[in-house]
Amino acid sequence: MVERTGAELFDGYDVSHVFFVPTILNHSLYQMEMKETRVNRIMTHGEKSAAYMADGYARASGRPGVCMAQTVGAANLAAGLRG
Repeated sequence: MVERTGAELFDGYDVSHVFFVPTILNHSLYQMEMKETRVNRIMTHGEKSAAYMADGYARASGRPGVCMAQTVGAANLAAGLRG
């Protein structure tokens, strides 16, 4: 089995934009795995806006919309995940 990073998986699914809050900057996924990829990182004000932006991006572009949050902030994504 070949080991792949999260960023390599994003590339495999044609993900070009990831929406997240600034607190995730300290997270290893951002620092280590996404450093040298073609994934555009878009910082948002809050988790809910990251989810709404990812949804809007997916609807407008037809590509996957990805949002990221950590621990407790992930609960705030729920408002934007409701279809």
